[in-house]
Amino acid sequence: MAELYMLRPLFPGTSEMDEMFKLCQVLGTPSKAEWPEGHQLANQMNFRWPQVTGIGLKAKVNNASPEALHLIVDMLQWNPKKRPAASQALRYPYFSVGQDLGPKITQQQAMVKLHEQKQFGNLPMPASIKQQKDSINKVSIEGNLPFESLLNEPKPQNQAVANKAPQRM
Repeated sequence: MAELYMLRPLFPGTSEMDEMFKLCQVLGTPSKAEWPEGHQLANQMNFRWPQVTGIGLKAKVNNASPEALHLIVDMLQWNPKKRPAASQALRYPYFSVGQDLGPKITQQQAMVKLHEQKQFGNLPMPASIKQQKDSINKVSIEGNLPFESLLNEPKPQNQAVANKAPQRM
């Protein structure tokens, strides 16, 4: 998830040891209290944790929202038992951040506008879309449909028209 914000790997290690060092540089070295099993495993493998105070994820993923950082930090806990399960992660504020995206437009409303503008060439309007058009005309005032400015933008030159078969010679 952090990599989506960064557009590059979060911990680009060249080996397992380098990877662990890069993790510690950002997250900090885990304490024995924080992850006893990890320290036990490291001892069994004769691995010595680098003693590093992490810079924190905000320094590394500086364009993420506070809600995103909260989720990423929790998902990157050293101790796997402390990481949220997928079902728990979905309840984080990151996934419930509400934005007012403006009035909603249905697919059929968009299709009506596209047919009116002959975006489909001379193909007839499907009956279900025509019914939707009739109901829109009864309850809607022209100009109230969201995204209307996008639908009314001129097409770039030399752009193929959707669903238009090539002409035979």
